[in-house]
Amino acid sequence: MTLFFAGLAAGLSMAVSLGPSYLYMIQMALRNGLRASLMVAAGIMLCDLLFISIALKGLGTLYLSNNNQQWVGLGGGLMLVIMGSNDLIKASRTVPAAVLVTSELKPWKLFTKGLMLNATNPFNFIFWIGVVGMVSGKVNDTMQRMVFMAGFVATVTISTWLKCYLPAKLGKRLNQTYIKRFNQIAGLVFVASGIYLLAMFALTY
Repeated sequence: MTLFFAGLAAGLSMAVSLGPSYLYMIQMALRNGLRASLMVAAGIMLCDLLFISIALKGLGTLYLSNNNQQWVGLGGGLMLVIMGSNDLIKASRTVPAAVLVTSELKPWKLFTKGLMLNATNPFNFIFWIGVVGMVSGKVNDTMQRMVFMAGFVATVTISTWLKCYLPAKLGKRLNQTYIKRFNQIAGLVFVASGIYLLAMFALTY
């Protein structure tokens, strides 16, 4: 039980992080409500669980090979630049409030987008490799490692739900000017993150 609570505490480091995938999730919560953001969150969480499974099985070297990292980074960079540019273009237009808040998006598309945003950012997997490596260095028993990781994932899951729930509630109170500003900021972050990944690809190719 001590390891579980240690995992809960360690998960706080991930809970306060706000990468492109989580930023997109919050954007969906503000713009389209809780259900849309939860579908994005489901994709992100599934990807994290896959990363953890791969890391625990010691298969991380396949993902982290220089060649694989380069192409994953290229795909992620292009996706982020396109998404960010699209957000900036949309934010520059005058869109009716009802369209921003109630526009229906297909759940499977939101799920897939969350998964792909997480999967195409090499730093996410490097993070989980680091967490699993840290645990493996201190705990030899496989079951105890699983207990620690269960605590870690529990914290991440709770924090992810809060990142969906709170912005969704806030989005109902904000006027469209504030939501438009957030979309512009999110677009700039997406483009900047995408350019960074593309630059990394260009430097290492």
